[in-house]
Amino acid sequence: MTPGAGFVFEERDPLGRRIALTAATWGRHVAKRRALAGRETDVERCITAPDIIILGGEPNERFYVRRWRSEAWVSRYLQVTVQLDGDQGRVATAWFCAAPDDGVFEWLSSELLK
Repeated sequence: MTPGAGFVFEERDPLGRRIALTAATWGRHVAKRRALAGRETDVERCITAPDIIILGGEPNERFYVRRWRSEAWVSRYLQVTVQLDGDQGRVATAWFCAAPDDGVFEWLSSELLK
């Protein structure tokens, strides 16, 4: 989808929900987490093609997780927190982590089952 003014992206997740990242939110996160600089496309891909979607601690919270890098001795993940409102949502935060948060899977990529 072509994002509207003030948006970095607005895309659909595997469950058909429209998820947006605003330029204001992105700017705040890059200021706090320099490793995200220039990684807008990676965050977008984490929404459109995650490895897993985990139910968050709040009813409207989801964690989108995608493997970032995997080597023999280390795996890293990109985790994106989304706040949902019905069939729409907004990216609340994103970060790189050694392991995704625990929780119940809402969705699992068929690629992980191969």
